[in-house]
Amino acid sequence: MGANVFDNHPAPPAMVVREYRYGSPEKTIVVMGLPDGGTSAVAAVIDAIGVPFVRDAADPPLRNFENSRLVFGGVNDVPEAVRKIDSQYTVWGMKNPHLRYFAPTYFHGMLRNPYYVFASKDVGSMACRHWAAGASSTPLEALMCQAQQSAQMLSWAIQLPPAPLLLVSYPKMVQCPRETAGIIAKFCEITPTDEAMERAVKRVSPTGGYLLSETGE
Repeated sequence: MGANVFDNHPAPPAMVVREYRYGSPEKTIVVMGLPDGGTSAVAAVIDAIGVPFVRDAADPPLRNFENSRLVFGGVNDVPEAVRKIDSQYTVWGMKNPHLRYFAPTYFHGMLRNPYYVFASKDVGSMACRHWAAGASSTPLEALMCQAQQSAQMLSWAIQLPPAPLLLVSYPKMVQCPRETAGIIAKFCEITPTDEAMERAVKRVSPTGGYLLSETGE
């Protein structure tokens, strides 16, 4: 039997799914995925390399890189919040693990030159966490729920209008934080300092617990 075709091709921690260039320094880095799917870890790395994640004034100091108005705001709150942040920042980031509940064109239409970073974790790990947290009545229900949500999120990402799209594997990022941070920085067209790269590498933790307060804000 011949060698397996994958033997000499280890999986990278991230891959560019779609390349697209806006030709403008203004941009919004959008971190998406599923709850407990690695979105906070990816946001922590992007924040460390120099892209600020701006919290709402009403948010508590300890926040997992989510702006509550952008995640849970109404049809008037979200556009207003986006316009306000755009007026203050040329480049900024937002994290929303609930984007699958909106049409792919909803946020895309109001964000300035969005770059999408899709954080991914294997279905089995998320199902185990879901079951352990008591969010499902049976292990089978937990597995089916996570499989369905993962399929929904992938379908959502595929239906996005033309825009840069990067897929990041959270398990691989934990194993290769420096390589992952480099890929993310290149994708976002950000040139971090050596100090920023070291900060990004140190942010990655297999135990999770990523909070906006760690940025020093």
